Amino acid sequence: MQEALPLVQQFHNSHNRLVDWMMGAEAQLQCAEPREEDIQRLEQDIQGIYSQYVQQIICHSGIGSF
Repeated sequence: MQEALPLVQQFHNSHNRLVDWMMGAEAQLQCAEPREEDIQRLEQDIQGIYSQYVQQIICHSGIGSF
């Protein structure tokens, strides 16, 4: 159980950062007519955040070490 605590804490922190980012992105999109460049930038941001999150999970869980 103690081994899982750092992973759960990291998940919680990552989730909070993602929610904060999504709320900010939503506010930006609601304030103005979204441009294609904005949409592409947000899509890239989402992919980057997701990739970082998956890498952190793999690193902390030991999935990548065979």
